[in-house]
Amino acid sequence: MATFRRVHAPGGTFFFTVVTHRRAPVLADPGLLQALREAMTRVRRELPFQMIAMVVLPDHMHCVWKLPDGDGDYPRRWSMIKRLTSQRVMRAAAEDAVPSTGSCAWRTLPSAPDDALPSAPDDARPSGLRRRESGLWQRRYWEHQIRNDADLDNHISYIHWNPVKHGYVSRPREWPYSTVHRFQRQGIIPRDWGVDGEFTGDFGE
Repeated sequence: MATFRRVHAPGGTFFFTVVTHRRAPVLADPGLLQALREAMTRVRRELPFQMIAMVVLPDHMHCVWKLPDGDGDYPRRWSMIKRLTSQRVMRAAAEDAVPSTGSCAWRTLPSAPDDALPSAPDDARPSGLRRRESGLWQRRYWEHQIRNDADLDNHISYIHWNPVKHGYVSRPREWPYSTVHRFQRQGIIPRDWGVDGEFTGDFGE
């Protein structure tokens, strides 16, 4: 049996790939997006970290975190995010939530450039996921410790280009659930930024 070891580097910067159970496109559900947003907000309040870059696609998400000095406990943070999101799904099922707005509803939600996760409507609940409460996430996730500035730039570019890679949009800025909008608004990258898709490294997909 394989033994997986994670490197906990206090104060480090890490790239993550987190995938849904069996690649189900459940992150397309606006209620689940809201649950994920609430979970991340709560965890960042209780166990702070800097969200450098992030993108959310229907069946997976990528992000880069910077942890506080002396703190390398990202497994606890991910465990809390996954658990809190799943609990929100279970509550929605128990409350007999309103019918889902449809599998493509995520395409019409407004952009939230600050954190890649827009607020869903007040009555949005992950109602389409009632039979998936116990299997929302893959148990394992991919992590990579960022080594230097070039490595950081490579992973941030990969994150922002990911919706193009998977065929959802033709340009990174067309995807609403991405920090590419913050980077462009702050002048870090131009609005017409795009990449050719040539990246080095393993990104956990």
